[in-house]
Amino acid sequence: MPRPPIPVDAALHGGLSALHRLLVEHFDDRDAFMAACLDVGCRVFGLSTGIVGRIRGDDYEVLDRHSPLIEIQPGHRYPLGDTWCAAVVTLRQTLTHAGTDAIEPMRSHPANGGLQLEAYIGTPIVVDGAVFGSLSFSDTRARATPFAADEIGLAESIAALIGRFIERQRAETGRQTRDQFYRSVAETLPLLHADAPRERSDVMGQVASTLADIMGLPLVWVGRLEPEALWVQAVGVAGPACDYVTTLSLTADPARPEGQGPMGRALRTGEALLTAFSDPLLAPWADRARRCGLGSSIVAAARTQDGGQMALSVYASETEHFTTDLLDWAQRLARELAAFWNHQDLLHRQDRLVRYQAAQREIQAALLKQPDPLSIYRVLAEALVRHAGADAVDVFTADDPGPTLRRVMLMGPLAEAAHVLPLPPKQPQGTTSATVTLAFSTRTPVIRVHPARDASIPAQWRGAVLEGVGAVGAWPVFDTPDAEPEAVFAVVVSDPDTFTAELRVLIGEIAEAAGLALRQFHQQQALVFEHERQEHLALHDPLTGLPNRRALEHHLEGALARARRHRLLLAVGMLDLDDFKPINDRFGHEAGDQVLIDVAKRLKAPAD
Repeated sequence: MPRPPIPVDAALHGGLSALHRLLVEHFDDRDAFMAACLDVGCRVFGLSTGIVGRIRGDDYEVLDRHSPLIEIQPGHRYPLGDTWCAAVVTLRQTLTHAGTDAIEPMRSHPANGGLQLEAYIGTPIVVDGAVFGSLSFSDTRARATPFAADEIGLAESIAALIGRFIERQRAETGRQTRDQFYRSVAETLPLLHADAPRERSDVMGQVASTLADIMGLPLVWVGRLEPEALWVQAVGVAGPACDYVTTLSLTADPARPEGQGPMGRALRTGEALLTAFSDPLLAPWADRARRCGLGSSIVAAARTQDGGQMALSVYASETEHFTTDLLDWAQRLARELAAFWNHQDLLHRQDRLVRYQAAQREIQAALLKQPDPLSIYRVLAEALVRHAGADAVDVFTADDPGPTLRRVMLMGPLAEAAHVLPLPPKQPQGTTSATVTLAFSTRTPVIRVHPARDASIPAQWRGAVLEGVGAVGAWPVFDTPDAEPEAVFAVVVSDPDTFTAELRVLIGEIAEAAGLALRQFHQQQALVFEHERQEHLALHDPLTGLPNRRALEHHLEGALARARRHRLLLAVGMLDLDDFKPINDRFGHEAGDQVLIDVAKRLKAPAD
């Protein structure tokens, strides 16, 4: 049974005294303050139930309660339209009902159906100029008298105190958050100002972890939008709500739903945004965000020199709040992320160039030894894999008379996977062509970025094997200038930015060095062959191919020396062709030459 209301004057006096005590004693203690506010209202109005509730989108959430009703508990949520507070919030004014008998809509209202509430007074709680929620008092028994103006004023004063308390809490939380944000900047900047090449995804993960840990945030993620790419890829994620990112798809394309949220706008405008998940702008992501305990987010983006963008997104829980003065911090950090990415890109390019230069020196030193072609290709592949870090080096030659190039060397971590790919044809087939085929047929280097996505490459070269490959470059090797390439070598790498202009020139020089080594080898082989041919001609008769008198003298000198050394006898035979001159005279020298050739064949035949 509800307590009889205190007479108005006494109630007002007691209420004001209670409000004064709230200001003096409980203003720094949230739970005690809220409990005291509800206790004051229940005692002054003679009602059993007091509730402080918050509006979250289309829901009404109970924050604090003073009530014997077990059906009402902190944390419970109800559709806002099913509560009496809907009218309080919509009209932004105090509503009272001494009993519901005279008001049929209240009798049939969903909030009244289970609890059978009769008396009710509700007033909005305004925080920072916006309706935060409502303060309400009610009972299952009707009041004997309507609510007086002084009682309404008292309820509104309590609501105003609650609103100012929440504002002060928010301001204090904002100050602490700002301090944490600036501390997080101080700790992340050393990570972003490294002078040595770093794995960028590892650093982004450390940045996200640092922000989440220092600021106590449920989720922080750093994303990367590659040049000409459609979707943002998360490169660093931290916080207990990491699962939220697993299904998150974001883009800068305003024509797509995924590009119409805050991140899409930040990517297009370069301006940081603070948005609560109750905002319609975040409606597509709101349900999943609430399930992950997220209440609001700050997003920022900054462009990198290669035309891509870095994205930063930090989230507050439903019970915490960001302030707009953090937007400058977020935008600054996004620019720092972009500057780090640019600097690391430069460091990686320099480091890569140094490694390829080391490979070039090793290749040039090895080629000075004039190795055979297979050794040339082995030196080339080994140096590019060992020093330059290529994932695979595939070398093909055109010495096979068939329609395809012949693989002569394959090395690198992806060698086993690349080995299953079909041999490339020498000429393009239709409108598509393998990278090696194109380099061979056009006689020029060919670079392809993200080959698995390149529709100009035949399907068999775009399978799972190349799914993680960043780029493929192929260079022809010429034995003779202006002729068909002697060979083609392909370099497979995971970083799509590997083949910079400087590196293309350097690898072109390596290809020229390999071509020069091939020419020198072939020239050396030609000299050896010519020397052997001249030596053979000096010791053999050019007509019959039999050893001549000079060869006999040379051989006889050695045979006599061996005979003297070993005390052996030595015999020398002589064969004379009788009547040879008449054949020459009668049938001519050509016939005589043929007789000599036939005799030589018989002398050289092992069976005769």
